[in-house]
Amino acid sequence: SQEIEINHIITRLLQDKQEFFLVDFTLSGPVNRKKVTVFLDKDSGISIDECGEFSLALGEAIDAADVFSGAYTLE
Repeated sequence: SQEIEINHIITRLLQDKQEFFLVDFTLSGPVNRKKVTVFLDKDSGISIDECGEFSLALGEAIDAADVFSGAYTLE
């Protein structure tokens, strides 16, 4: 399923950022416009720049894995 694929991608990306941990993620929205929401944290708090870097890497990995056939939103 798409949830499992997204979870695998997040887990793989977090292996490179071991100070981060996944709080939760959700996949919602209609088939043609999915929304992926990821909540990360780390002991010292995550900066906006770190969120942006992870989001960019996650978006690229989702695109490379061709998880969705249409558009999606990533938060």
